[in-house]
Amino acid sequence: MLKRGAWVILAAAVLVLFTPRVGTAGIGEWIWEMSGPSMVGAISGCSVSFKTMEKRFQRCSVFGVPLPPRWPKLTPPKTPIDEATETIPSTLGNMFLVLESGTYVSLAKNSGEGEDEKDFRGFHTYMLTFDPMIGFKSALGEHGVGITYNFLFGKEFSSFSNIGFKARPIILTWHQFVFEWNVRLYPNGFDVVEGSDPAALMKGDDFEWVNGIGVTWKF
Repeated sequence: MLKRGAWVILAAAVLVLFTPRVGTAGIGEWIWEMSGPSMVGAISGCSVSFKTMEKRFQRCSVFGVPLPPRWPKLTPPKTPIDEATETIPSTLGNMFLVLESGTYVSLAKNSGEGEDEKDFRGFHTYMLTFDPMIGFKSALGEHGVGITYNFLFGKEFSSFSNIGFKARPIILTWHQFVFEWNVRLYPNGFDVVEGSDPAALMKGDDFEWVNGIGVTWKF
């Protein structure tokens, strides 16, 4: 299971990482209020234009660091950011493909309250993600909707994968930083192995809604 899931993430990362980017660069994301531990991760990604073949791959970065323009034919010149959204280069158009991958690690924050509180240990749970989405812009800014594939592994539990829907309702700009609100909807969320101490994560049976805040740096 670990080997198969790792190959899926590796293939997705190859698609996501090795193209240059202009406009913004994803730094990281904090995921909280899930059945498992809170997690923090580093984000890499690209935006893919439907508008032009020559400038198809844009806004690419690895762990928040913009990739250098190694392939000039695929690299669009830096353009003024559209005033309505402040995060989308005009060469991307009104609708585009967003490819993102993330590497997450758990924080030392328990979930639940009282008798239902679960003792999670920091740096004991790891998650790799691949999130393809359709991005679009409106008068309110940039948005996105798609799916999220998650592969989780750790010291206290057997590795497993989960898949759900992902939405990015809104993006807010403050100085050089862009804050993204990400919502993940899992038909089968996360659960804790009964009697495990420290708490061990497993795939659940119930629907779960998970919130996250992503941080992007404009360059």
